Amino acid sequence: MLRATIFSEFNHLYPGKIQNKTNGVTPRRWLHCCNPGLSELISDAVGSVDEWITNLDTLRQLSDKSEDSEFVSKFLDIKRINKAKLAKWVLE
Repeated sequence: MLRATIFSEFNHLYPGKIQNKTNGVTPRRWLHCCNPGLSELISDAVGSVDEWITNLDTLRQLSDKSEDSEFVSKFLDIKRINKAKLAKWVLE
């Protein structure tokens, strides 16, 4: 989309120069900022917030938590609270 719109002239002059690269840090930082409850739960499960935001492999530890009833319960509570916040915001 950027090649066809904003940078179309640049792309015409230098085809193939515009490339998308990501290491996935941005989505994890976004999650950390917009969902503090879930961020805290993840941080508690994997050790620290710095670890999972900068090292994607750290999140593999969460797969072990899928059978942990306490973790799942906390996750569902966070999800319910966030849905209630959204519903309130939409209603307003």
